[in-house]
Amino acid sequence: MVARTKHAYIICEYLLKNNYIDEHSHEKICGSILHELNLDFDFNNNLSKHLINYCTNLDIDNLAFKMGQVNLSRFWMLELGVLIQPNLLLALQFIIENQTHTFPFAKIEMLFDRHFYFTIEPLIFSTPNEDGYIFSVEYHLSQLFNIVKTLVPSISYPKKISVKFPPPKDVSLYKEYFNCEVIYNSNENRMSFGVSRTKLTEHSNTISYSKIEKKILYFLELSRATHKPASEFKNKINFILNQCDNNFPNEDTLANQLNMHPRTLRRKLKAEGESFRKLITEYKMKKAINLLTMTKLNYKQIAYQLGFKSSTSFSKSFKNWTGYPPQKYRNND
Repeated sequence: MVARTKHAYIICEYLLKNNYIDEHSHEKICGSILHELNLDFDFNNNLSKHLINYCTNLDIDNLAFKMGQVNLSRFWMLELGVLIQPNLLLALQFIIENQTHTFPFAKIEMLFDRHFYFTIEPLIFSTPNEDGYIFSVEYHLSQLFNIVKTLVPSISYPKKISVKFPPPKDVSLYKEYFNCEVIYNSNENRMSFGVSRTKLTEHSNTISYSKIEKKILYFLELSRATHKPASEFKNKINFILNQCDNNFPNEDTLANQLNMHPRTLRRKLKAEGESFRKLITEYKMKKAINLLTMTKLNYKQIAYQLGFKSSTSFSKSFKNWTGYPPQKYRNND
């Protein structure tokens, strides 16, 4: 997770650290988020959606704000990009233009009228009164607020915030956290700061090459420690599985398709910390989540596509994988 830290990863870490989730549930909900470096867009969004729903169901005051207090160093490539910018305006623009690499929960834009402001539009939820929509906005309001405070020390609080959703039960939470005017039921999610474009360009950013070098060396070392040298091998197997429809190969058949002995297959998988059974289970779980959240197929049809003999056996396996029966997982999305 070093090279491509995700917001979902940070939230999973926060939940476990603060005992908001037990280790078993953490593995069920966050396992794929923590272990998979190259999730496709739809699958990543589905996992994030399920994670956000888990957070909103906790019903903890201010949780999204607390989770959004993300230090920029967690996104180290963005931080390095910021350090080499000649002024604060370009530093902020660099973050916003490249924030998609952090797998955010919303599309964020930086704009100007008299002062600079951010707009936030959730990517995973579309209805402003949904708990997940509100969580996504609050999380990124907090994230942007903390980044701006870090980069622009003269700013203590936003000038104004407007959101599309109605006032929460406790409106004082916003007042205490942001200490500014908050407009609810607005036509956009927006956070404004009382600083002009000209003022931001006046602030030169002193580059510390020794600091940049130190960070690069640190993350190079960390990346080497967590590098998976044979990830291409797993991709080849997943490609084969994608071609199998509902007729999944056994270990011997898969080895034959890869032109190797089954013992060689087991050895290569072990070198990656994998096993044939774990790999098949992971593939079926991901495909099941995609079919549940991205299609209207019934459970019997999904079970057939995954090679199960009945919807009952599929439901039992899905609950073992995720902690939820298929119906509840689909309804919670």
